[in-house]
Amino acid sequence: MPKIRDFSWGETKRRTGAQLKKMIIGSSLLTTHLHEEIRRLQNLVSRLDTEIDVKNRRIEYMEIKMTNLLTSLSIMTEERDNLIQACAELTTSLNRVTGLLKQAHPEDMRRMHGSMNENETLRRELRNQRTELEQQRKEIGKREAQLVVLSEEVEDMCKRLEEKDDELDSMINLNNTLIAKERISNHELQEARQVLIEGLDGFANIRSRPPVGIKRMGELNEKPFRDICIEKFSSTEWEIKSVELCSLWQNKIQDPEWYPYKNVTIDNKLHVNLPAEEVPPELPEPALWIEFARDGKQEKDWLSLVVVHSDAWLLAINFILVPDLDLIKATGIVFLL
Repeated sequence: MPKIRDFSWGETKRRTGAQLKKMIIGSSLLTTHLHEEIRRLQNLVSRLDTEIDVKNRRIEYMEIKMTNLLTSLSIMTEERDNLIQACAELTTSLNRVTGLLKQAHPEDMRRMHGSMNENETLRRELRNQRTELEQQRKEIGKREAQLVVLSEEVEDMCKRLEEKDDELDSMINLNNTLIAKERISNHELQEARQVLIEGLDGFANIRSRPPVGIKRMGELNEKPFRDICIEKFSSTEWEIKSVELCSLWQNKIQDPEWYPYKNVTIDNKLHVNLPAEEVPPELPEPALWIEFARDGKQEKDWLSLVVVHSDAWLLAINFILVPDLDLIKATGIVFLL
């Protein structure tokens, strides 16, 4: 029994010692932790004290500045009050002086008010004139641009007119040359005409044949058509038939592609003739015209003798007029209507 008690006490003692040791170690660790926390708190307190000192100094600076501002504001308020009072006194004095001036010089005051009104009117007119001048300046700018375009167009037109003038001068010179040639040719043609008329004077005086008529080349004489149609058709149809025949042959004569002659070669020479089988066996009394024309391309003058034998046949003889009026060459004979 005693041994058991001694064992229990020793065990308890060991356990107690171990616990105490643990407690001492834990207390040491806690003390260390507490010391560290105390140092941290001391550092925090030191920083806070520093910040508080800085803020206190700033507050003191702001208080001093605020005090100065309040002092300045008080001074400025006092000065403002003084200025307001002085302004009120000046206004009162001005009103009093103005009243005295109005009483003493009413005519001058009226003139002054009139001048002020005139000045205001002049200012308004000046503003209006400036606005109008600005608008006119813009309009002038547009007009200047248009004038530039128009001047370019005028220059172009002047160049074209110069070219046209040159062409016109050339045409005038050519026209004058052609007129001179035409006058010479007309003179020669009139001489040839006179010679031919004098040569055919005997033929025209024969009563059994119709007189010689003179007409221009390419224009038909309606009288032969009308006379033949009067003989061949009734009184209600002859006029229509005459017009139809005349129109038909007038169109054929004016057609440049229509050629009534037949070209034949005799002895290696080209002749214009109508085939013998197309010539009527009996030719009635002819009607004769003399026609004049000029071929501008070949520069030849033509003289034609046209003979109508009946209502269906036409005899035409063309002559080329050469400078020597004694030489007249026959170039064509009968063609069918």
